[in-house]
Formats: sequence, structure tokens, C-alpha cells
Amino acid sequence: MMSKRYTLLIAAVIIGMILFAALSFPQPVQEREIHLAILTTSDLQSRIFPPGIIEGVESPGLSAIAETANIIRAEEDYSLLLSSGDDLIGAPYSLFHGEPEYRGMTRAGYDAVCPGNHEFGFGESGYARAAGYAGFPIVSANMIVTNETLSHIIKPWEIIGQDELKIGIFGLMTPKLCSIAPTGPGITVTDPCVAAEEAIRSLRNADVDVIICLSHMGEAEDTRLAENVAGIHAIIGGHDHIVLQKEVRDPENRIVPIVQAGQYGDDLGILRLTLSDREVINWSFEVIKPKGEDAAVSAVLAPFITAYEEEMKKPVGEISFPLDTRKMIVRGGEAEVGDLITDAWRDWFPEADIAFINGGSIRGDRVFSPGPVSWGMMQEILPFGSELVLVQMTGGEIRDSLEISASALRISGDEIFPGERPPTGGFLQVSGIRFTIDTEGDPFTGRYEGKSLAELMTPGRRVSRIEVLEARGWEEMKEDQCYTVVVNSWLASGGDGHYAIAEAAGSEYVGTTVRDIDPVIVSVKWEQVERTGWGGRIQIK
Repeated sequence: MMSKRYTLLIAAVIIGMILFAALSFPQPVQEREIHLAILTTSDLQSRIFPPGIIEGVESPGLSAIAETANIIRAEEDYSLLLSSGDDLIGAPYSLFHGEPEYRGMTRAGYDAVCPGNHEFGFGESGYARAAGYAGFPIVSANMIVTNETLSHIIKPWEIIGQDELKIGIFGLMTPKLCSIAPTGPGITVTDPCVAAEEAIRSLRNADVDVIICLSHMGEAEDTRLAENVAGIHAIIGGHDHIVLQKEVRDPENRIVPIVQAGQYGDDLGILRLTLSDREVINWSFEVIKPKGEDAAVSAVLAPFITAYEEEMKKPVGEISFPLDTRKMIVRGGEAEVGDLITDAWRDWFPEADIAFINGGSIRGDRVFSPGPVSWGMMQEILPFGSELVLVQMTGGEIRDSLEISASALRISGDEIFPGERPPTGGFLQVSGIRFTIDTEGDPFTGRYEGKSLAELMTPGRRVSRIEVLEARGWEEMKEDQCYTVVVNSWLASGGDGHYAIAEAAGSEYVGTTVRDIDPVIVSVKWEQVERTGWGGRIQIK
């Protein structure tokens, strides 16, 4: 029979073994608090170079983002660096096809991105080329892609393992993609809520601990998603170009933070999640200004900076006045840069009575000073290389287009009208025509299927006093008369809600082979830019 002393010794050994095992093997993540830091950039839009490389652009650049992110991540047990899309746009994308952006982001340590609408600015084939440079997962659960290259790269979701923590990430694209980007017929966007439910089901079957949604849909769609789909721990959003933090309760009354980190990489967002038993119990969000330099990222970007600077220095001509390309100007009323562009188009095509360009096709989002005009400056203002198209339109079809344009203006109180409105980028800059917009009138609204109008809900009653510049001067536009209108291929395809232009152009329209930028460069080069007749085309009251 064992002595009492021996029994106590055995008990002590067993207790010691239990304590050793408890200290040696950590608790499963489900049984302890997890602190996860999610770093994010929103709508980077190719502002990857250090300040000043692109004239007038002072965004900190990708090297500063990487350095700041690395410092923060070094202090965290679990962390991610994510992008919510619109990383590619403009002159850098046009010149280098996404290589410096995606190679730089790879070196910066991005864990995953979702594509935005601007990634498709050069169609699905253009993005397929860019996506090949990505060394990180690209996720989008509600996109059906027929392009063979893209279909192998874009996945609905991805699982990232950090030690014993399994993080599931799925992406979502704005349902309006095909009406705001020239995707081509090979892209279909499905219902985000249905796609999210399928992705969450797959991730739960894979026994992940955290589920993150990377969204390029905007606050309204993200909120609808959180309110209707259970199982998302956080939504990292973009598309709105705002700093946002809000909390929504899902159908199971669980907390879902929704955040956005502004635009251009000017801010780095930091979402800190505290999770227990796979539920968010606390969260916080802040944005900080990236600073410093990551040598490895700088080395990746260096040859592209040299090539970019050489291209951008090539002279075109000179202007004696500032060009304001800010969004609030080109999408909110008549803008001198819009007058410049559309006048140059009509000068190039003498047979054209009228010219239209949507404000969303005019980029730069800043004021260019008077003085020399470089190729790079013009490429920044008109980065998409759209082909110009001559469209025969009746006065009635033109009136419909102007009502769509007037509906793109957002006025406090007019959100009560049912149906869809064109995006703000659908506001038209014009030449050869003038008219008045009364913002107290009912805006155009409808229901779209892709770029086609499925149902007219409110015809719009904002536009009046439409006059066309004839040989004898300004004359009232005739509803049944046919006019020749020059537009870019984006409008000819019904982009930004302009179904009336697309119907007039027809699905088999033939382009002119002239790029949107060429007539403007010629006009500036030959000093044909005169401000005569500018102003007074669009009266807003």
C-alpha cells in the first residue's frame, strides 16, 4: 500500500505535467481574445510615386505607405495590409499597364486586394495584363469573368494563415461596374449579397476564425450587405473617396464595423479588431499619414519614375490660363477644361454640330497653372485613350441626354425620387449647344439593366431653353431635327447612364479611330485655344 507521502508526490507530478502542457501549448484561438490589426488603403489611383513626381500631386506614395505599415505591423501579433480597389488609373496605368503599381504593392507586403471599377479603364484585357504583375491574391466573389487570364487570377475568396489564426477574405465589386467602366461583354456582376453568402459558407466550411469583406461598392451597398448577410466580421470599403467608420448590426445582431481610408494613399487606415469566440467584441479605427521610405519598394519604382519623367516632359504647347479639373468643377457645372476639350473635338470634325464629354472622363482632380503644357499633363487630364464617335441624334434624343446629365447633379432633397440616377460623372460638358438647368425640377430616374434602360420612372423636368449654334447664330433646338454629335466611346456605349446616346449610336457603331486626347493636343500645339464663347453654355439655377 502506497504511503501518503508517495501519493502526494504522484499528485504533484501530475499537476506539474498539466501546468507544463498548459504553458507549452497555447489555447485554441476560439478560446482566447485575438487582436487583429487591419491596415488599408482606399482608391490609391496610381499615386504610387513620391510627392512631386507627378506635377501637383503631393500624395505620400507607396514607399511611405510600406514603411509606415511595416513599423505598425512589427508591433502586432496578427496584421493584414489590404486594398479596397481602384489602385490603377491615368497616365501611369496607360504607360506601364499596372506593372509599377502591382509590383510595388507586392513588395510593400499587401496581403490581398479587390479590384475597383478603374482597374477596367482599359477593358478586361487591359486589367488581365496588369493582374499578371500581382504577387498577392485578387478577390471578387460577385464577378463572373470570361477572360481566361483573369478567371485564373481573380478568386472569390482567399484564406491567409498567420500562425494558428485562419483569416478568410472575400471581395465584392460595385453592381454598377458595367455601366461605369468599359469592361466589355466578358464581365458580369452578380448580386453582392448572394455572392457574399456563398463565400461565407465556403469560408466557414474551411473553419476560418475571421471573415473580412474587401468591398469596392461604397457605403450604401456595404451597409445593405452588413444588414442582410450574417457572418462578416468587418467590411473594408472604398469607392466613395471618404474617411469612414461606422458600426452596423447584422441579422444575428452581431457587430460589423465598416471603414474606408480616404483616397490616393493620403491616409493609411488602421482597423483594430478584438475577437473572442470568433465574434467582434471591440473595435477601433483611425487614419494616419504615411511617411518615411521603404528602400525595397523605392528600388522597384525607380526605373518607372525615370521613364515616367521622360515621357511627361515631352512638350505639347502652352496655355495662358489655369485649367481646373477638380471633380466638383467638372461634375458640377460648366468648366473651362470641358469647353476646351469639346471645342477641340468639334474643330477636328467640322461636320459635328455638338460635342459631349462626361465629367467622369476628365481627370486630374486639381488646378493646372498657366504655362507650358506637357504630354503628361494632357495624359493626366484625359487618361483613358477613348476613341471618338460621331452619332446622329434627334433633338428629342439630345433633350433626353441633357436630362440624364442634369440628373447627375445631386441636390439636397431630390433623393426622394424612386429609381436609379446616373453617377455624378455622367454630367456632360458641351460644345455647340447651350441650355438652362433648373435644379428644383424633377430629376430623371429609371431602372437600368446594365447600361440599358429597362424602365423609365421619372423623365426629368430640369432642362429648358435648349439652343444649338447654327451658321446664323444660336437657334432653338428642333425636337425632330437630326444633329451630328461627337462623343467618346464611353458615352457611345451608354456609360454613366447615357442610354439615349447609346441607342442613337447603335450597338454596332463605328468609331473614327481618333483618340479623345489628339484634337486637344493639336489645338494646344497650334495655339488655337481661345476662351471666346466659353461660359454661358450651361446655366444652372
